[in-house]
Amino acid sequence: MSAESTVPYVLPSSRRSYSSAWIGIDGFANKNLIQTGTSHNWLKGKPVYYAWWGILPETETIIPHPVCPGDCMRGSITKITRLLCQR
Repeated sequence: MSAESTVPYVLPSSRRSYSSAWIGIDGFANKNLIQTGTSHNWLKGKPVYYAWWGILPETETIIPHPVCPGDCMRGSITKITRLLCQR
């Protein structure tokens, strides 16, 4: 699965605000959600942008590359299932 999106500009606010765009695989009727995306927040009077990935139930992992408004992002996720053979 893959998707593209453009990182939006965060508008100034008198309060904290949070938004994300993401894609994910699974998680329906189970806890095997694999996801990746970007976050675009307004915190402490300034915009904060970052990319992340995560596999539940762990918390997100920030991807250490700069993200800016207007950037075109492409995310791709592949779930590989291993089959165990009985001998």
